[in-house]
Amino acid sequence: MIDEMLIALGTGRQVRVEAPFRSAVEEQTEAWGCRLGGLLPGGLVVGLTGDLGAGKTVLARALLRGAGLDPAIEVTSPTFTLMNLYPGPVPLVHVDLYRLESVRDAFQAGIEEVILDPAGGLVVVEWYEKFADAWPVDVLRLFIDVEEDGARRISAGESHG
Repeated sequence: MIDEMLIALGTGRQVRVEAPFRSAVEEQTEAWGCRLGGLLPGGLVVGLTGDLGAGKTVLARALLRGAGLDPAIEVTSPTFTLMNLYPGPVPLVHVDLYRLESVRDAFQAGIEEVILDPAGGLVVVEWYEKFADAWPVDVLRLFIDVEEDGARRISAGESHG
């Protein structure tokens, strides 16, 4: 039996996902992320948390593809660009906070504006936990933990443990 979790996304919005999800290979993470991305409503921020190399960019790419990003478009980590914008049926934005030292840095880069007003699109933020308390928005938090055997455990909600 597959465990499911009903995730509240704010004012009446909900999505039912398989969570926690265990992924033994990258392709499983991509398939799960694509399914979830296709269920998410516009105007949502998804905050990804996980150690370096846990698979945040893999999951971000899958979520964006599920939300309508053309599979022919390459999705790369915005570690150095900080934010990548992609065309789609709704605005698709991929943000990486890893290199930022403060919320002020995010504001100067224009990231705070995108997170506070996703404009009907999907905003996926890697390293969201760095400044999670700074933005009073509805956020779907996804946590990626690497297990001893190298598999990934993806859980959802406000906290994990």
